[in-house]
Amino acid sequence: MANNISLPTRIIVDADACPVKELIERAAARHGVKVLMVTATAMRDRGAGIEVVRIPSGPDAVDDWIVEHCEAGDIIVTQDIPLAAAAIARGARVIENRGEIFDPSNIGVRLAMRDLTMGLRDAGVLDPMTSGPRPLAQRDRHRFAQALGKLLDETRRNSD
Repeated sequence: MANNISLPTRIIVDADACPVKELIERAAARHGVKVLMVTATAMRDRGAGIEVVRIPSGPDAVDDWIVEHCEAGDIIVTQDIPLAAAAIARGARVIENRGEIFDPSNIGVRLAMRDLTMGLRDAGVLDPMTSGPRPLAQRDRHRFAQALGKLLDETRRNSD
């Protein structure tokens, strides 16, 4: 092994609100990596190499399951910042739906910004209906595909 980054054993997806499932499936097939789509809602079977894990207890239970089952080397796809922070603490690599890669150097700032924004919404300073993320654009999908490919290429190259 060239360094301490290991080949991902799998890609674990916080699947309920994930708009880039098809991009994940294509990248995983290209790189020969298994995918777990973890969901609290019904989801159709996704094909070879894609396992749907249905968590019946609700959305927070999905996050809890992912944290409990992720391992160093896994790639987690989520836009949930607390979930990202917990997965990073377990050694996983995390990417969000727009292609930003979270790691120990940037997750603390993102968590603080999330907490600040939630506090402002709770205080009535921000309108919860207009202060959320912008819709996912084609350029976001492209950025995500590039970033996921980069993560998969890096882990494969560094494990050779």
